[in-house]
Amino acid sequence: MKSKFHNFIRFLLMIQILALPFSLSAQDSVKKISISQVMQIVKEYHPVAKQATIIIEKAAADLTIARSGFDPLLNAGTGEKT
Repeated sequence: MKSKFHNFIRFLLMIQILALPFSLSAQDSVKKISISQVMQIVKEYHPVAKQATIIIEKAAADLTIARSGFDPLLNAGTGEKT
C-alpha cells in the first residue's frame, strides 16, 4: 500500500513539474487553477484515489464485522427437554 501511495505522490509531482513551463509562459488572460483545486480534481476522478477510498471503507466494514464477534448471544437449547 505504501508503494501505491508513493507512486501517487510521484504522479502529482510529475504533473506539477510538467505544468511549470506552461504556467511560466502563460498569458494573463489564461485562467490558472491552484494546487488545492488540482488535488480536489485528483481526489474525485483519479482511479487510484477512488481505490484508496474503497479500501478504507472496506477496512471499516471489516472492523465492524470483527467487533460483532464480541456481541452477547442469547440462545437456549431445547433438544433434550421433554
